[in-house]
Amino acid sequence: MAIKGYGNVLTFDANNKLYVGRFSQILFQVDVATREVDGYPFNNADGALQIVDAFVTRETFNCQISTGSFDKSELARVFDQTIQRQTSIVLPVSQQLTVANDNTLTVSGLTVNQSVGVFQPSDTDPKQLTQITSGSPTADQYSVTANTITFHSSKANQTVIINYLKTHTNIDTIGATNNPVGDLSFVGRLIGPRFPTAPLFYIPKMSRFSGFNFGGENSEITYRATVKAPFAKPIIFAFDVP
Repeated sequence: MAIKGYGNVLTFDANNKLYVGRFSQILFQVDVATREVDGYPFNNADGALQIVDAFVTRETFNCQISTGSFDKSELARVFDQTIQRQTSIVLPVSQQLTVANDNTLTVSGLTVNQSVGVFQPSDTDPKQLTQITSGSPTADQYSVTANTITFHSSKANQTVIINYLKTHTNIDTIGATNNPVGDLSFVGRLIGPRFPTAPLFYIPKMSRFSGFNFGGENSEITYRATVKAPFAKPIIFAFDVP
């Protein structure tokens, strides 16, 4: 069985705060595995061993959720991490800048001799430049002082890519701390001509069953639907709900 629908993934943090993701498409599938049982049916006159029945040995409920775009709550779900506000965190910064006429770049926040990586892109001769701590830079060198990177005169008006570490304050992060998301659930509507009003489609609890697949028009994760008390089945339909 397969059911298609659309709706939102809901997540809860440790304080039971609810986060709602973007609208997503969902494909809900029930996979039933059977085991054939050999036996001797009463009406088998020759006594040959044959299959008399089959038993359901496993029934799983999987839901594949796909989305074509992301916001912060979607990325938090992808990485199983709740969004955290960081008051002080060191992160790498990368910028593509043009060296000024006086052979310098102004970069706010740099300290004297701070480690900075500089790369000069080129279709024919790309170069990783070398940072020096004393003296004047030669053609492929640079030095770092407070808020300034100084190059050789040959680099004036040329484009460089710089990388350095910077302390950020009051920004939202995902993955900076070990703070996983809480329960996942899904609520949406069924798609199909059989229902004059698309029924409410609710999965009370889901757990991740696959990695995250980037590619094509959508990005997908497969979840295993699980039973959560007091529900007897891991899926609820509410028909004719406006």
